[in-house]
Amino acid sequence: MVLHSLTCAAVPVPQDPSEALFDFKDRVTKYEAVYEECVDDEVGGKISYIKLYNVGQKVVTHRCSGYIPSHVAFHLMNVHISPRKIWLSRHSESPDQASKIFLQKVVWFLCC
Repeated sequence: MVLHSLTCAAVPVPQDPSEALFDFKDRVTKYEAVYEECVDDEVGGKISYIKLYNVGQKVVTHRCSGYIPSHVAFHLMNVHISPRKIWLSRHSESPDQASKIFLQKVVWFLCC
């Protein structure tokens, strides 16, 4: 997953998978050198933050209220970095769709 994200990213990185992985690990090491974790007791517990674990596997919000922080948290929770298919279907009332035949065909198409 990491290699796919690195070799297909919009950020310019080396396209060779081994070079991309080396570059990624190098950047992570540099971030770790200056990274400071937010904790609840900073500024007397009045700090607001959003923590992402494993690129959205777990999201923690602390003292986030209001329009902008809520929307930022919402978008961070809905970020998908893996490729996936999204199927859209236009609804209309045809005799075929009024019965359950259309629904059964769609389910069969998507699942089989």
